[in-house]
Amino acid sequence: MLIFKTGKLLEADGSAHLDTSNYSDAGDPFPGASNNTSLTDFTNPHSKIYGGERLSHFAVLNISQNGDDITADFIINYWQGTIDSNTNWTSANSPYCVGADLLVSSDVTLTIESGTTIKFASGTELKINGTLNAQGTSNNPITFTSASASPAAGDWDWIKFDGGSGNMEYCNIEYARFGLWFYGASTDPTVENCTMENCSYYGAYFLNNSAATFQYNTLTDNSLHGLLLIN
Repeated sequence: MLIFKTGKLLEADGSAHLDTSNYSDAGDPFPGASNNTSLTDFTNPHSKIYGGERLSHFAVLNISQNGDDITADFIINYWQGTIDSNTNWTSANSPYCVGADLLVSSDVTLTIESGTTIKFASGTELKINGTLNAQGTSNNPITFTSASASPAAGDWDWIKFDGGSGNMEYCNIEYARFGLWFYGASTDPTVENCTMENCSYYGAYFLNNSAATFQYNTLTDNSLHGLLLIN
């Protein structure tokens, strides 16, 4: 499989045979001789906007070949790395995929609109050093869930407030290890009317934290404890 990005053919082995000559080799198509099975903003070659500076948040994953058949997963709104400017996630562009660990930087706000779904790949986290505003409604909640087709408890890690703040209302958090992790004395989000369920450890975990506001929430079917507080 050859992948074309505006103005350029992307070669699986990162070479430029097709730009500079009239020949190709077995390393050029995906997955090819280099067995390159993914394309994201952070791979080589990458899916960044032409010029290489702006992220496209587009990914091609699980590229495989069986004889003449090539299959792959094409994902729009694929996020990883660092959010370093104020960002809005909308229900119209849902779902969003967190494909690797994602950090909201200090002094930056991630705002998530009601009705939005966020899917997490295996072992990934959303870490908040800045602000997370995720305010759903009773009829249109925000869902944080596993990206697996057959989700199970512990598929992804957690949403971790590490010195961060914000507001979460009417959010459903499911199939994580810890639903929410509040770390450190300066962490002070408000979480109300949210559900944390089917987590492999805790629905909510407070470590050296007493500043967060946590009320009117439901914690159910979490394997060890609904809530763990350690100061």
